[in-house]
Amino acid sequence: MPPTAMNEKGFFESSRITALNDEILRAAGRDWASFEAVPADWYASPEARELQVRAGEALVEEFGRSYLFVLKDPRICRLLPFWQKVLEQSGCQTRYVMTHRDPREVAASLQRGTQFSELYNRFHDLRYGAFIWLRHVLEAEAGTRGQPRAHTSYNLLMRSWQQEIGKIGKAIGISWPRSPATSGIAEFLSGGLRHFEQTAASGAPQDWMATTLGIMTRWSISGEDQADHAELDRISDALKQAEPVLAELFHDSQTLRQEQRQVRAEAAQLTALLHTSRAEAESHQVNHATEQSARGAAEQQLVALSAEVEGLRAEAEGHRSNHATEQRARGLAEQRVAGLAAELDKVRAEAENLRLICPDIQERLARALAENADLRATHQGLEEKLERLEEAWLEASQRADSLQSALAQRSQETEDLYRTAAENLDRIAELDAALERATQDNFRLDRRCIRDSRHLEDLTRCLSRIMEESVTARLRQGQSPDLPRQD
Repeated sequence: MPPTAMNEKGFFESSRITALNDEILRAAGRDWASFEAVPADWYASPEARELQVRAGEALVEEFGRSYLFVLKDPRICRLLPFWQKVLEQSGCQTRYVMTHRDPREVAASLQRGTQFSELYNRFHDLRYGAFIWLRHVLEAEAGTRGQPRAHTSYNLLMRSWQQEIGKIGKAIGISWPRSPATSGIAEFLSGGLRHFEQTAASGAPQDWMATTLGIMTRWSISGEDQADHAELDRISDALKQAEPVLAELFHDSQTLRQEQRQVRAEAAQLTALLHTSRAEAESHQVNHATEQSARGAAEQQLVALSAEVEGLRAEAEGHRSNHATEQRARGLAEQRVAGLAAELDKVRAEAENLRLICPDIQERLARALAENADLRATHQGLEEKLERLEEAWLEASQRADSLQSALAQRSQETEDLYRTAAENLDRIAELDAALERATQDNFRLDRRCIRDSRHLEDLTRCLSRIMEESVTARLRQGQSPDLPRQD
């Protein structure tokens, strides 16, 4: 599947298998976001058998005759009976890898991923996304129970994927054809693509989710415990019993939310219409003010033109007196020409003096050229010295880079040590928590044992009383409690 805004590196799922799964769910009256389970009797329908044939053909076309391939799509959790039949008919030996993530992160991711689609009306409520997570996990666990399977989590893969890959291969009995170190996994996994992360302070999910998440997390760390199957079955049975009520509640909630969105949309339209009306009214007011301003500007322009006409009249009167002024200007110009002639004679005399001192200037120029040659030689020596200094600087920079690289390596090793120590602390905390839970379980079992012992004592006393009453009654009737009655 191609990349999206939710996962810039893609999903590594077959687009054809995903599309086929959507078609299968539609044929069963469901979609990938449906809370209700697929009806069990649908898998025996003719339509299901026809889709199983198409699914087998899709496997061959997608994976050919590969002896090892991965079939990954969350929809398979809801369609396990279908795909198990298809894989069996195709002669595949199936192994399962159960990967889980905190339901709160999943719900937040579904809410964001569907915000621009019609499914947002469902996943707007984070509780709906959490119940979808619970349905997927419980159906996948029950459908693969007793089969070769491994358990891991999103957090463990992000924290130490190499260790998890080795653990998964060992659990399902597969030797990986390529070393995890050279498989490109490190380039694909990125914490920057993790848009949602829950912490202990983020609030706990509901009891069913919390219990299921706790079991899945414990299995991912210490392996599957069959003693937990009964608890998962209890949650699954309770979910099935509550399914009609929950489905109706979710449907009513989604209907109300859809109506609320429609009301908000209508309110937004009315608000926009109100703003438009106000804008038109303000525009009319502005136009009126503009007309008033234009009228005032025209009146001012008329006054300015009148003033300009008066100025032209005054200028015409002034031209009459300009003739006498021009006569005075001509006399002044003649005086200026006489002055310029005198300055020209002065410049000619200065030129003659320069001609006389020109040999002295040429001698000075020769001395300046010789000094310039000396300066060039000195400059050349300085450039050579600068080149030697640059070479020394380059060598020093290379040594500094080597030292910086060694320092970075030491820093990385220190960070790895700190990370290992943090992981060990996390492991110790998990083991402490597991020990605390085991202690609590042991305490509960002790209490139950005491309660059962008391109950057994009560039953023994009750049985003794009943036997005593029976013996007494028979004695009263003249019968022996041990021998048959003699006539």
